[in-house]
Amino acid sequence: MTKITLFLNGDQERLLFQSLHAKKPSLEEKQHGKSTLHQEMIRNEIRLINQILIQVMGVNPHQPDPMLL
Repeated sequence: MTKITLFLNGDQERLLFQSLHAKKPSLEEKQHGKSTLHQEMIRNEIRLINQILIQVMGVNPHQPDPMLL
């Protein structure tokens, strides 16, 4: 596993959070009608997004984005 260190200011953190949070629903929707292999690739991408949201942002990826409310 490769570790990546990001140094983000407040605006960069907010933009990263909003971008990843917005991308998840479209990925989840894309899974329908795809091959099993393609679905697994999409699930892995969603897991990676969740890890980033949890580890970098310190938030629960299943809660709505508080910055968008």
